[in-house]
Amino acid sequence: MFGFIKKLKTVYEIPEPLSVRERALKVFSRIEGLDDIKEMLLRALESPERAHTLLMGPPACAKSLFMLQIEKYLSSKVYFAEGASTTKAGLQRFIAENQHKEVIIIDEIDKMAMKDQEGLLTMMERAAFTSTKVRNTRTVGANVVIFATSNSKERLSKPLLSRFNVLEIPEYSYPEFEAISVRIIKKLPQNAEYK
Repeated sequence: MFGFIKKLKTVYEIPEPLSVRERALKVFSRIEGLDDIKEMLLRALESPERAHTLLMGPPACAKSLFMLQIEKYLSSKVYFAEGASTTKAGLQRFIAENQHKEVIIIDEIDKMAMKDQEGLLTMMERAAFTSTKVRNTRTVGANVVIFATSNSKERLSKPLLSRFNVLEIPEYSYPEFEAISVRIIKKLPQNAEYK
């Protein structure tokens, strides 16, 4: 009797919500290992407070790949910049004209000129910047969070570094590198039959 209720109950059951870690593993699924980094990045992205985050580590340790996954995850809310070609004036102008952007990604921030790095300080601290040119002063809201990458901290100003939550990514071990390489090679179209 009333077997249909049991069937209805199973059809309309609400699945358990995913934990932060499970969601992070989905968002960053293209990256091998580094599960703690994945979780910390997702927590920073979902934080109600601005949690400026810097990924630091040697070349080829997935720093840029993390940033590309953030860009894909948040799409229209993100502006992606390369440190070597980013200036203070250009970034301020972009933010002033694109107030809907919530995340600024600066890949290889250590390649930015020191004077341009200094331009980020007030913006990161007060969520605004002030520009003064020939008796014309204007303050622009910059309620954005900065995610950046760097190979090392040597080329970063100390005040700028102090405004970041720094996540250090270790170099991949040889077995990790081999596993990543095999996974990538198997995904190539010409190798699809070897999966």
